[in-house]
Amino acid sequence: MLIRNSETHYGQVARTLHWTSVTLLVLAVYTSTVLGDLEDGPERLAVIAEHVSYGLALLILMLARFYWRQVNHNPLLSYSIHNIQKRAAISVHWFVYAAVICQSAIGINQLVAGGGGLTFFGWDIIHSFGPPNSALAERLNDVHHALANTIYIALSIHICAALYHQVFGVLDDD
Repeated sequence: MLIRNSETHYGQVARTLHWTSVTLLVLAVYTSTVLGDLEDGPERLAVIAEHVSYGLALLILMLARFYWRQVNHNPLLSYSIHNIQKRAAISVHWFVYAAVICQSAIGINQLVAGGGGLTFFGWDIIHSFGPPNSALAERLNDVHHALANTIYIALSIHICAALYHQVFGVLDDD
């Protein structure tokens, strides 16, 4: 079992970071959909705190993935696909990294602008910095939703491409 990436295969660390981030993203998306059905109150605040915790964990993990990708080989470069497909795949990956990191930062700013504190699975990280700025929080919420939709599109492209290459067997990776 490879710990680090080789020239032709993703290592265990890269795979673990990938699938853990997928899990956290699914949990963050799920909690965001639950929020739409809840009235203001303690239950909604609890789900927001859960959503924020998943988002913060995802931010940390995406930064770790970004670092790991910088210090390891990219096996995608060895795949028997056209160079334009390699460039497209690498671009989609970089876009997803950047978008998810920005999404997390926007969410944190939205919460703080709305007057809320920041908790991470029950630990207080940031308390409110002052009176809420509802207009800014609402704008950031709009950006947060729009960027989420953009991330969904990029991930759909990524998933379709991965399935295509698995079905047609043009990857050298296991």
